[in-house]
This record gives sequence, C-alpha cells and structure tokens, in this order.
Amino acid sequence: TILAMQGIAAGVLNPVSNVFCGFPLGMARSNNSPVTEWLAKLKVPTTFIQNSHDPVLSFHDLELFLELLKFPHKIIETPGETHDYMDFDLIKDLLLVD
Repeated sequence: TILAMQGIAAGVLNPVSNVFCGFPLGMARSNNSPVTEWLAKLKVPTTFIQNSHDPVLSFHDLELFLELLKFPHKIIETPGETHDYMDFDLIKDLLLVD
C-alpha cells in the first residue's frame, strides 16, 4: 500500500483505480512517509479493505483518519485480528458487490 501510494505520488504508477488491503498508517508515519500528501495526489477511485482489529491499524481508526482528511474513498471492513489479507475470494466478492 505504501509503496503503491509513493509510486503514484511520484508519477511512476498511473492506476485507473486502487484497492488497498491493510493500510499501515503507523508504519508509514514511523518511516516519515508523507501519507497525507500522497493521499491528496490520489485522483482515482480508491477502496480500502481493513480488518476489524488489524493490529497495525484497526478499521475504526482508519475510518476516522480518512474522515478527518475528507478523502473521498470507499472503505470495507473485513473480520480479522491480523494484518493478513489472504482471503482473496472474500475480497473479490466484496469488490463485486458494488
């Protein structure tokens, strides 16, 4: 997620949409990554998939962070207490619901 955002902000990547699974806000901040600046440069539809109790950043905390930034997004909560996002069938099904 962080590498993709950095690549998009630098103009190296030009996606037509984004799906980010497990947003590591604390890790990005500890590395002094300007995530708020990078988010501002995302001009395509962006969906965040976050586990309810991801130890890196919970769904609730990500939701609050994105609301404070007024960043247009879609956020999907998935069950889980890990930073693992390996249930590809669930992720596919969630993305196809819209």
